Amino acid sequence: MRNPNTKCSICNKPFYRRPYEFKKGKEFCCRSCRSKLYKRNPNIWKANFDKGSGWNKGMSKANGDILSYGKPRNKKTKFLISKRLKEVLVKRGVSKKCPICGTYFYVFPCNILRGNGKVCSKRCATILGNMNRKKQDTDIELILEKWLLNNNIAFKKQVSIDGITIVDFFIEPNICLYADGDYWHNLDRVKYRDKWITSQLKKKQYNVIRLLGSEIKEGVRPIEILQ
Repeated sequence: MRNPNTKCSICNKPFYRRPYEFKKGKEFCCRSCRSKLYKRNPNIWKANFDKGSGWNKGMSKANGDILSYGKPRNKKTKFLISKRLKEVLVKRGVSKKCPICGTYFYVFPCNILRGNGKVCSKRCATILGNMNRKKQDTDIELILEKWLLNNNIAFKKQVSIDGITIVDFFIEPNICLYADGDYWHNLDRVKYRDKWITSQLKKKQYNVIRLLGSEIKEGVRPIEILQ
């Protein structure tokens, strides 16, 4: 940090200012002090506000001029700029297939540079993150898994279904089995999400079974549906 060469005119805090900033009259150390300075001396900000700068140089609101920000462009220029930008983006961008839901989407050049653009949406990004995360099985999932193994039922754990959800246990050809905890899955927002997921899976001809933790511990098993 550079050595202070002046003091704030409001709080007397020492701070550093560049030579050209002295000419502009920036005698405050922060935005809060600037606000207090303008409140004490309204003529300062009124003088700066009325003077045009950049494309508005030489213009003034006091003279009735309308100050604009940025270079004014006509419709033809705007059309050519947008057309060129689209050409550059399409040329440098990439069309990819989402590994979760399988839809094709366009990845912009800026996302390629940042290393993003792996999936098509936030939902698919959440599902991908949950799949890559090391998940520790809950007690009710262990009970249900043991029951499936004892009954010689082939299953897969933590399977992504059409970019909609991750199923706790998937049984061929179309059975989605969930082990839901009593506390979390009785919350209103989680109930709404579970209802939406179930409806989406049923639209795609999946058979959805949801068992609460209390039911699993009491010995309730999805025998009728699985057999």
